[in-house]
Amino acid sequence: MPPVPGRERPTGKALLQDGKRGDVIEALAASPDGLLAVSTTGSVFRFDGTTWQRLSRASPDFKERESFTLAHDGARLIAHGGEVKNRKVNDTLVFTGSGWKAFKKPSPAPKELTSKEMPPWFHAFYDSALQRIVRMGWATVSTLEGEEWVQRKVPGFEFGYRPETRIPLHDPATGETLLLDLDSGRIVRFDLAGCREVGRFEYSKEIKEDAQKHRNGLSNYFSDHFAFDPTTRTAHAQIANDLWGRVGLELGTMFDAAKALGQRKLLGAPVDGSSSKSRGDDESVTWYREVDGALESWHGGATSKEGVARKKAGFVPADTLSRDALEAIGTFESTQLQVKKAKPATHATSRIGGLPSCITEKTWPKVDGRRLGFLLQLELHDRIEGFAAIAVFCATDGSATEDESSNRVVLLTKEQLGQAPLKHAPEGVAVLDELTIAFAKPKREVDEVKVEKLSEKRPEIRAAFEEYQSKAKLQDPECTSKFGGNPNWVQGQDGDPSHFIAQLDFDDLRLTQWKEAGLSGCLYLLSNGKKSRAFWQYT
Repeated sequence: MPPVPGRERPTGKALLQDGKRGDVIEALAASPDGLLAVSTTGSVFRFDGTTWQRLSRASPDFKERESFTLAHDGARLIAHGGEVKNRKVNDTLVFTGSGWKAFKKPSPAPKELTSKEMPPWFHAFYDSALQRIVRMGWATVSTLEGEEWVQRKVPGFEFGYRPETRIPLHDPATGETLLLDLDSGRIVRFDLAGCREVGRFEYSKEIKEDAQKHRNGLSNYFSDHFAFDPTTRTAHAQIANDLWGRVGLELGTMFDAAKALGQRKLLGAPVDGSSSKSRGDDESVTWYREVDGALESWHGGATSKEGVARKKAGFVPADTLSRDALEAIGTFESTQLQVKKAKPATHATSRIGGLPSCITEKTWPKVDGRRLGFLLQLELHDRIEGFAAIAVFCATDGSATEDESSNRVVLLTKEQLGQAPLKHAPEGVAVLDELTIAFAKPKREVDEVKVEKLSEKRPEIRAAFEEYQSKAKLQDPECTSKFGGNPNWVQGQDGDPSHFIAQLDFDDLRLTQWKEAGLSGCLYLLSNGKKSRAFWQYT
């Protein structure tokens, strides 16, 4: 990859003059009318070669998403997937000129979206020979057929788990697409009939030395500063540590070599999404209904005898499932917790401080022979069968937030919760002043664990819940003191979220006692009735 003659300082102006806070340009796509840029909230801009023009502002249908894939097929600007609220999504949207509209027909979730270890990395581009937008991940290749992504089995499409460093380059003149692998230096012809290597490239000594000097991997050195010019058939990359320098790789001979291998496998005219209806075939559908909190499904002909019967029995498309049905199969209640200075009216309630119900000197939790301090007790509201409250104890020497073993949890039955506390604290145990823990009005939250499982083979269910979330008044996702729902992790997931009981943010409490305890950050309580945990996370 030799340096491009001459050095040019990049120029440009900020795109967002009046954009939403945190709204940034996330993806670019070439179109017949110029380069298009799309932000995390769906704002669209066009570059005419001199200035940027805003085509639309933030779109509520686009939601606020990151890492989405963008491509233009000459007529439509298409966005796919990415992450919304740190959750992988599989929807596809088309730009209408003033905003975004989601495709109604769902597509099967590719392997890249069902993997829990890998991010949703994709490349998308328009292939003029195939007359379709092609989407590539680290494991799958799909083409957009009308409104549906159809996965293709492509022999030889094996490049490992780093799609960000395997870049598709399309040449409209030859109708060829090359895959440039920045990791291995391979140049591969992309063909649905089978991929085939047509050449290799090497990085110059100067680039290798500069990357080593700055401890950058060669592929990472260029993957974030990469562009392809089809008019000259040259790949360009900004030198990461030199704003006035760039390098280029001329690929004309490689495209010609690929063309000489013969015609690529083609797919015929693009599908408009209504071919089955035009043939008079019975449209194949998947319908659903909710029964006692469970999801039932049926697949078959929409106008068949069985289809008519299923419709009468309450089966409907995923996007028309009622709000009550969605809440029954994939949501739970969560309640914001509020700590009030008022002293509780009774010991048998949710509170910070004082002395715990039922616990005696003999049963008082200890660590290394020393009694812990009583921190709080919280009513469970039937969360765990057979128990009415959870009591939390912790060390007061500063180790509680650093070492989980310095915290103890005791589950109390209804009878135990009703038993009076000790009249005096055991010797050496400091007592906190009592504060009331109040429960706000419950709100709904989407059960991410359950919905993820439901959506593994039913992407339309995920789309239905995304639509529900955009309209329903749900629990504040930033709430850090709450009972039930999804844990709001500060430092990343720790434990089974299905065992989550509650979390309480201590940073805002400003306790004047137990100063040596250093209680800061967020306390998390997890229990399934057999195993219970209390631990802290903080920034």
